[in-house]
Amino acid sequence: MVGVLFLINQYVHARLDSAVLDMRAIRYGSGYLVGIQSTSGNYKFLHINNLGQVIRADSGYLADTVHGLVIDNNGNPLAYGGSSGSAFYFIANYPYPIMVTFDPFPPFYRAVRTSNYLYLVSYKADTVFFFRKETSKYWRFIFPGSLSDINVAYEDAGRKIYLLAWSSGSLYVAKLNENLDSLLVKSLPISTSYALIDAQRRFVAVGYRTTSYTGVLLLDTAFKHG
Repeated sequence: MVGVLFLINQYVHARLDSAVLDMRAIRYGSGYLVGIQSTSGNYKFLHINNLGQVIRADSGYLADTVHGLVIDNNGNPLAYGGSSGSAFYFIANYPYPIMVTFDPFPPFYRAVRTSNYLYLVSYKADTVFFFRKETSKYWRFIFPGSLSDINVAYEDAGRKIYLLAWSSGSLYVAKLNENLDSLLVKSLPISTSYALIDAQRRFVAVGYRTTSYTGVLLLDTAFKHG
């Protein structure tokens, strides 16, 4: 199979060994870092310059699932995720990818970079874990009932983190500062199978999907406890 990456009026062909399960890309330096998860074989990293040329290709490990890419506060590109019974992140730059594992720990599903820290976020049962990469410390937040999934966003102007979590019958939006002090929490009686969150200055936007419709919530950043 051939994977095609479109980069501003040009494209790059990257021939893969097998079918693609997932592909992600982020800006890195003057170019891009592309992560490719194939259905078989190792995870691949492509370093692409601003001319669309693949200048380097690296591989991760066979049995690991990558959930996202992020640039940390030191400018290092990371791929994060988990395997059976552990969480990990790859430092995906020179001289070669370095894997850091945390065992036992739930896989890292999300990442949020603030002005001072990078948090890798995971969850298990009723608990959300925030792991601060700079200090290797973690915080936990417990919700009513077992969680189905989570999402996170950061609002630069107010320097606030917004955590979105949902269980079978409720959608929770939590507002935290950069040190993970809990400021506000709102509980909504919405049963969702998937949701996203974004925060820009005054407003927090939450998109969600139920079995019968798709909805959007627009919350003021000064929302009160629900």
